[in-house]
This record gives sequence, C-alpha cells and structure tokens, in this order.
Amino acid sequence: RHAAAAALAALPVAPPLLVECRQAEMSEPSLRAAFGPFGEVRQVTLLGPPGGDGAPGGKERPWRATVQFSQSSAAARALGPTALYVTGDADGVKRRVYVSAD
Repeated sequence: RHAAAAALAALPVAPPLLVECRQAEMSEPSLRAAFGPFGEVRQVTLLGPPGGDGAPGGKERPWRATVQFSQSSAAARALGPTALYVTGDADGVKRRVYVSAD
C-alpha cells in the first residue's frame, strides 16, 4: 500500500479512487465527509452495485463509487490507511469501505 501511495503522490493529476462497500449503498455526502479529511474532494461518482439489485444466495454485493481529489497527494493519503469507514445517511452506522487506485 505504501509503494502504491508513493507512486500515486508523484502523479501530476489525481486519478479516481475506487471505493467499495459490501454492506450498504453509499451517498455522495457521506463519501465527501469520509474522504474530506484527506484533502479537497473534486468529484464523487456513484456506480451502484454491479449486476443489479440483490444477489443469489443472499450474499451482499458491493456498492461502488469513485472519489477524485484535487491533488494527487490527497489521493495518496486516502489510499494509505488499511481501514476506512463511511457513515450511512439513513441509519448513522459506520461501515467499512475498501479503497483502491485501480
């Protein structure tokens, strides 16, 4: 993770980070609140769950979004932690999210 964050910080433009939550849908305000401490969030794009609603066998599908920062150093800081949490708008419950630079 540290090597990926260092490479990300060296980029002239911050690429979007992929964010996944396997427990519930995410919202733009909740993502901005969770990632704002790392730097200015330029854009949030909600992608929803792949494959539509629900999942066979009752398994949860990941909800996906991309978060793009104004500076690559902010994206690197967001990629560094091994555990990040986004608070749900409806219930106020913190849910773990997974972040990658893919």
